[in-house]
Amino acid sequence: MSLGLLALASLAAPAATLVEFDFDDQNSAASVEAAALLDAGDFTSNNVTDLGYYHRAGADFERLLSAWGDDPGEPADSNEYVEFASTVTGESVTLERFSFSLQHSAAGRTSSDQIQVAWDLNGGGFQTIGMGGLDVRGEDEPLFTYNFLLGMAPALGDLQTADVVTFRIYGDLRDDTTAYRFDNVRLFGHGVPLPVPEPSALAMLGAALGFAFRRRR
Repeated sequence: MSLGLLALASLAAPAATLVEFDFDDQNSAASVEAAALLDAGDFTSNNVTDLGYYHRAGADFERLLSAWGDDPGEPADSNEYVEFASTVTGESVTLERFSFSLQHSAAGRTSSDQIQVAWDLNGGGFQTIGMGGLDVRGEDEPLFTYNFLLGMAPALGDLQTADVVTFRIYGDLRDDTTAYRFDNVRLFGHGVPLPVPEPSALAMLGAALGFAFRRRR
């Protein structure tokens, strides 16, 4: 198992769900649990076929993706990925864990199909999490959730106001005749919101402005 997956999460404060993309309600918009800390952009894809929403009896809606890195023998394809970006709106933010659920829609585990995750901070270049690709499981197993602990990326533990962090999932999914079930994209962490002026301070500011206005008249 890679060092990125074994890294210990910060113990300074309990992690909360900061960003969540849940396709269960057939809505691809981000559900931001801690809007005072992060503002998430749209969930987008590049050179990946989006087949829309998928629903099985007794199960939640999921997103179906296909033709995702379907070049045999190639590593995670740098031109075929899904991603989302988030802007820090708090005073500081520590990101601890990134997770999502992914499953091959055909029965049986497909060991040749792999994914890889990377992150970018303020356009400085993408860095992979972990040391290699992860296998994608098959339809006959429960929808599998991949978890990536972010403790080995110190830059993600000290985000400041207006920083933009992007998470990207590359695919090396060889079979473009089947789809991949995708859901539950989440980003966990904690942070400090921007300070809000106290009512007394606002009252004093208003009084000062009023006094200045009267002096000018």
